[in-house]
Amino acid sequence: MLTKIARPNPLFFTFLIIFFLCFASESLAKPKFQLNNSLAKDIGQTYRFYLGQQISIKKLSAKFPELATRAQHAQLEFDLVFSKSISEMESLMDEYGKEEWSKIKKGLNAQLNSVDISNVSGQEASTFIDTVDKRTKGDIQAPVLETLLLFNPSYWRNPLQEVLDGFQKEFKTDGSGKSFGLHLGIVYPASWEAKDARAPHIVKKFVGKPLSGNIVQCLLYVNDLPAELKDALALYDRDKLLEYFTTEEVLREGMPNVKILETGSATIAGEKTSWAKISFSQGTTMSELYACGIIYNLMYKDHIIQIQYFVNNMENNTEQGAKEVMESYEPLFKLLAFKLYIYDKFQY
Repeated sequence: MLTKIARPNPLFFTFLIIFFLCFASESLAKPKFQLNNSLAKDIGQTYRFYLGQQISIKKLSAKFPELATRAQHAQLEFDLVFSKSISEMESLMDEYGKEEWSKIKKGLNAQLNSVDISNVSGQEASTFIDTVDKRTKGDIQAPVLETLLLFNPSYWRNPLQEVLDGFQKEFKTDGSGKSFGLHLGIVYPASWEAKDARAPHIVKKFVGKPLSGNIVQCLLYVNDLPAELKDALALYDRDKLLEYFTTEEVLREGMPNVKILETGSATIAGEKTSWAKISFSQGTTMSELYACGIIYNLMYKDHIIQIQYFVNNMENNTEQGAKEVMESYEPLFKLLAFKLYIYDKFQY
């Protein structure tokens, strides 16, 4: 339905990107976002999506009075969830050039208002209203949903709230490749992006878009238990072996400068789990990069499964800076870890 009312205009995206690049060099002294071509395009597409929906609802309400109350209610519910995000986008655009952004909005309004809906039927209008209802619950195509969530100020202050509000996705392994035959499900915030990883035992990585220089990511690691550890299971308690994964001896193999801040045990997906909250640094071509994170370890069918969460603070690249970001994200990491699901237990 919306495609009949708001046809994409490639020239708009091109102009928006040029506009941002022209003003970014002077305005990025204290950015909230790491603005680049990709994010500029996402902002433009998201704002156009929102404006097109808003104008669509207005036009349909006028054409079909019997649907007006339902249509306006659907838009109101959508605004209650996402209007703050739209306001933040507009504020950012104004910051980089208020006059230029005003011209863009004026052009968009003229273009979208000129679309003819005379051939739209009542049934099509009703279906579109149902679509708006679904969008309020997060049924929105990428990258629009991700951008709306990224600009929600409530989630800047409390990253956990995004998942509590129901905006989450699940990645499922199919048993092939790096998943070593396991069928796992891992949940991550809907504003994050799932990416392939180059490392041999990282099945998938999930990355949040940089906000105020923060880098946030989750890594799903799966590997066969080494033969010596399988033999050790016959001699040692399983819990003791899990604790071994949280020792400095093991952690320093991959992170020589690691510091263990806290350790503990839990039950995830019905399996005994050990975890370690850590701080570490590693040398780069520029300088030391500091990070803080938490790693969960569990064993299933002679495999070791790890869920690794890490944060970096690029604006305050120190051990303390990374710890400060970790304070904001730790409640989210803990909730996500406990949402791991082992489908093999029930379906395979």
